[in-house]
Amino acid sequence: MMTDAEREEKELRKKEQIRKLESPIPFVVILRGWIFGKRKPDIFTRLTFVTNLVIWLLFLIWSGFSYFAVNSREWIWQQKGIGVTTIINDRGKELGFEEGVFLERMETASMIAIFCWLVFFVGLVLLYRKKRIFVYFALIPLLAYVVLNSLYLGFDYFVEDITLFDKILLLISMVSLSISAYMMRNGGSENTGSNFFGVPTDEDVPETT
Repeated sequence: MMTDAEREEKELRKKEQIRKLESPIPFVVILRGWIFGKRKPDIFTRLTFVTNLVIWLLFLIWSGFSYFAVNSREWIWQQKGIGVTTIINDRGKELGFEEGVFLERMETASMIAIFCWLVFFVGLVLLYRKKRIFVYFALIPLLAYVVLNSLYLGFDYFVEDITLFDKILLLISMVSLSISAYMMRNGGSENTGSNFFGVPTDEDVPETT
């Protein structure tokens, strides 16, 4: 038989559990733990992660605006009177594209850019969790974004239309991520295993006596 004090304490615990479940904070904590894990990486990895997270956010926002502007040009013309189609076609002619080609490429490029930056975020999560495979999810989308803007849209577009600030950010991201990849590949990872993919090797398995 439980005493009145024990029953009251049990009821209080139930109410506290219900209150926690109704609050969004536990969900956020669980989601953060699921994405980033429970262990914090070393200072350099954290600094690299935060730096690239800011770069990721800036480019994702810019890519989102570009996608909206290109794909909502008729609505923009109706609401604001801004001829986005004319502006893009005129710029395409200056860059040596035929009528309408540059506009089509801009539509495709803006969509691919968003996808690249979404994959890049996955790479940052893997970087934070010290998974060597992060290099494929971070550096490859980054390189794809550069190729997209320098080859698909033209080298002149990359030189003239991509700002110096953006180029510096891309360079910072490439260099910092490359250094992280090099450090992990050469034993800088907190995870066991010296394999590039993070798979433990025979040398990494502790001996048992």
